[in-house]
Amino acid sequence: MNLKQLIFGLGIVALGIASAASYEVTITSPTWAGATQLKPGVYKLAVQGSNAVFTSGKTVVEAPVSVEKGDRKVSSTEVSSADSKIKEIRLAGSDTKLVFNSTSTGDTSAAH
Repeated sequence: MNLKQLIFGLGIVALGIASAASYEVTITSPTWAGATQLKPGVYKLAVQGSNAVFTSGKTVVEAPVSVEKGDRKVSSTEVSSADSKIKEIRLAGSDTKLVFNSTSTGDTSAAH
């Protein structure tokens, strides 16, 4: 097994672990996740492939993300945002972080 295969295999395992778990995220003010604005509330967050899926009651919002290894392990889920847009979410109990694509996050009506 060469190094590329090993790294690819470890990446798949990390993505599988992130995909298998769900996390609780509290949004305290209207915040953009992808092209959709989330209302304040508590959401269940899951990773499905390359999407973050936020669920609250009947509301389901998907946003494209990159799953990356962070520089540290966090004990609770951390949401980092700027200008009412989610930039990244660090997942509790791991060093995994979800990085939101800046070009697909936020209100696109201003571009017209």
